Amino acid sequence: MIFPKKLENAVKLVKSNLVEEALFTEMQVERDKLDALMEIVLFVKKMDYIKSSKVKERFAYFLRSKFDYKETGLRFNQKVNTIEVMVSRVSNRLESLVGKNTIEMILDGKVSEALKIFRIGTMSEPSFGYFLPEIVNFLPEPKYVFMAD
Repeated sequence: MIFPKKLENAVKLVKSNLVEEALFTEMQVERDKLDALMEIVLFVKKMDYIKSSKVKERFAYFLRSKFDYKETGLRFNQKVNTIEVMVSRVSNRLESLVGKNTIEMILDGKVSEALKIFRIGTMSEPSFGYFLPEIVNFLPEPKYVFMAD
């Protein structure tokens, strides 16, 4: 399964687990999972990991078309196989940046570990703006992590 579809399925699953009858602690865990997944969704939507403007445009259309290879191929006058290859390459690149098991870790409740892997892989660690990237590995673990809304 391609990475964006895996991510979409995970978001749907976590949203379905957010029920009002659940205990506060259970709700908080599910919200933390959803926050982490949405951070990854934002990264995917920014598309900074794609260099070519043509590939960026095609992949954006593919995502907007709800993963429809045929529609994307027709829109850009490309063979479906060409679109499949492009999506596969972008998906593999995404998965290598985000982390192969990051989504599964989030779903298993290992949110902080998964976010650490994601942020290191994508160079989006919050402290990267303040320190040289090489130094971040030597900093102590933060006691508290604040999630942006």
